[in-house]
Amino acid sequence: MAYVTARLLARAPRSGRIPAALRSASTRLHDGPIGQAEAAADRFDLKAYMADKARRVDAALDRAVPLRYPERLHESMRYSLLRDGKRIRPILALASCELVGGDEATAMPVACAVEMLHVMSLIHDDLPCMDNDDLRRGRPSNHRVFGEGTAVITADALIALAFEHVAVATASVPAYRVLRAVVEYGSAMGPEGLVAGQFVDIDSEGKAVGVSDVASGKTTYPKLMGLEKAQELAQTLVLKAEAELHAFDRVKAAPLRHLVRYIAHR
Repeated sequence: MAYVTARLLARAPRSGRIPAALRSASTRLHDGPIGQAEAAADRFDLKAYMADKARRVDAALDRAVPLRYPERLHESMRYSLLRDGKRIRPILALASCELVGGDEATAMPVACAVEMLHVMSLIHDDLPCMDNDDLRRGRPSNHRVFGEGTAVITADALIALAFEHVAVATASVPAYRVLRAVVEYGSAMGPEGLVAGQFVDIDSEGKAVGVSDVASGKTTYPKLMGLEKAQELAQTLVLKAEAELHAFDRVKAAPLRHLVRYIAHR
């Protein structure tokens, strides 16, 4: 309603006077609870929000992976898991839970599991048999510090721990919901999810992009469309994501709305 009123005000004749009723409605909307809520949502400090959530996620990950026997393995897990990172994926999980009335404590095990799986994929990506990267976030990759074999086992351990953590650390959550989360994890990680993407990445290395690759999605958007077109598509997806949030409370949706823009334009 505030948006509609603002549009009507903008369309009012420059030489004419704004009707008193419309002027009064605008004042009520902007000064009343609705206007104040919208103003608060627009003033949302994403940087502070992300920093606070990242600290909480870091603390939860630290508790989830203590340094114990075998120490070398857990040292390797902690090396990759607890290094500096924005924690965008777990923050998305927490913000989504809070949007629909959930609380951070209940969602935190799931958020940690998401980050464990993400870090596992980074360890794999850096391996000599994959992207062969020596650095990750400005520090030596896991395999450069602990050796290739330990890096592989570390990634395997993080996969198993992610599923275990969701199952064990969510005692207050109904079992059917935990089961659904585990199924979603498996689907997103498996041969039709992240693993599929990694396989396509190595399988298509050095090959020209053909029509069949386009049809099956086996190429990146910038490579296929060019940077400008890819950016246009990203903006379209941002608008669609924001449209999905319109039905929710504006203040509660503020973290996700700002995260969408941040992810698209960082």
